[in-house]
Amino acid sequence: EIILSEISREGQVFYIFNSVKRMESKVKEIRELLPEYIKVDYIHGQMLPRDIKKNIQEFENGNIDVLVANGIDIENANTMIIEGVEKLGLSQVYQLRGRIGRSTKKSYCYMLTNENKTKNAKKREESIREFDNLTGIDLAMEDSKIRGVGEILGETTWGS
Repeated sequence: EIILSEISREGQVFYIFNSVKRMESKVKEIRELLPEYIKVDYIHGQMLPRDIKKNIQEFENGNIDVLVANGIDIENANTMIIEGVEKLGLSQVYQLRGRIGRSTKKSYCYMLTNENKTKNAKKREESIREFDNLTGIDLAMEDSKIRGVGEILGETTWGS
């Protein structure tokens, strides 16, 4: 319904899906949910550069309606769907969200979460709700409180 709404106002959709291994199956799943006339494709960093460029150009030219990706700047894309947002850090979500809404059209960012969340994922979700009130430094400090600061010279970073 979200995708159809954006297409009906002559826009395009980024669908952020952060699993290269499962990206093709996610595209297939999305295609099965939508009418045949809506063109869905994908890009990821393990594709050949020429294939990435081709799909980006197709998206920019309006020949692809829904682009499943890790995040990219396209002026006409004003709706973003991020699946598995609970697995991302606050700064990652904030950065992704900033990739849409760069035209005069109103933009939307839908964040899909798994119901089985860790304690830290629940804290991040609460902080995400406060994005509009956070400055960059506030965001970084909040992320550090939730995830930890990591080791400067060690192998462990961000509390993992």
